[in-house]
Amino acid sequence: MSESERESRLTARSSGTQVRRKLWFRTLDDVLADARGLAGRPVAQLGNWSLGQICRHLASGMRWSIDGQYLLSEYPRWHRLVGPLFKHYVLRFGLSPGYKLKGVPAAHLVPDPVDTDAGLAELAAAVERLRTDSRRIPRHVLGRFTREQWDRYHLRHSELHLGFIVPLVSLPGKSRGV
Repeated sequence: MSESERESRLTARSSGTQVRRKLWFRTLDDVLADARGLAGRPVAQLGNWSLGQICRHLASGMRWSIDGQYLLSEYPRWHRLVGPLFKHYVLRFGLSPGYKLKGVPAAHLVPDPVDTDAGLAELAAAVERLRTDSRRIPRHVLGRFTREQWDRYHLRHSELHLGFIVPLVSLPGKSRGV
């Protein structure tokens, strides 16, 4: 293992536990600025998806909120019944890690591998669409959403996923290997 790989693991983990970034975005511009900042520096990937895949996933969700690319009926019935109970919590406090998409929703929202620049371009285009297109589909698995609620959902969703990408910092007394 090289010095930089060791440094990456040490920086990304604390006592063997992964340390995600805690984020709170106020605007879609904050989401885009964070993703662009991560793209321009060395990072540790704590989850299963690369920064490019995360950007593509977020962009897919943003496009879906305008276009409605798949039906809520594709989610298990219990999701559609229980989801509205969690709507206000999710919009106020965010999403928790660990949920795995399955079935048809996974086919639409789990991203294929993509390089960072391509994923970032997709995210930038999706953010621009959210800014300029006032249409939003009325339903989400969490219940009825207004345009403002959709935008807040995208902020909380972005916080969850971008938190898995951690900028690397040099450890005190260590030099980067060449």
